Amino acid sequence: MTVDAYAVQHPERPSAQSIQSVALHLMSLCLVLERGVEPARATVFLQTAAKDKGRFVWLAPPVSLGPVTVKDVHGVESATEHKRLVRAWAESAWSAWSPHHAPIKEWLDARPFRLRSIH
Repeated sequence: MTVDAYAVQHPERPSAQSIQSVALHLMSLCLVLERGVEPARATVFLQTAAKDKGRFVWLAPPVSLGPVTVKDVHGVESATEHKRLVRAWAESAWSAWSPHHAPIKEWLDARPFRLRSIH
């Protein structure tokens, strides 16, 4: 979730690479935070979905990309606290992109393979 949260909070400018990156990382956050997929399985999904070039469109980044950032996680010494803060960061980033949740979920549901295979 660390990579996903960072990627969607740093979307760059529209380009084929940034369009795909933001889409894939938002789909990964959706899988983990809303659909209960283990983060490691979401990574497998990303690797497979990354082969699907040119499928996604640019999603205009929200004005606020979320109040929790990498700065909140950096330097935490306890593994338990790190895990808690990464989850809060991921939830914050996912929530910030809420105006785009519908197309992200449509992309997930339209995948050419069954998401059940990643559970």
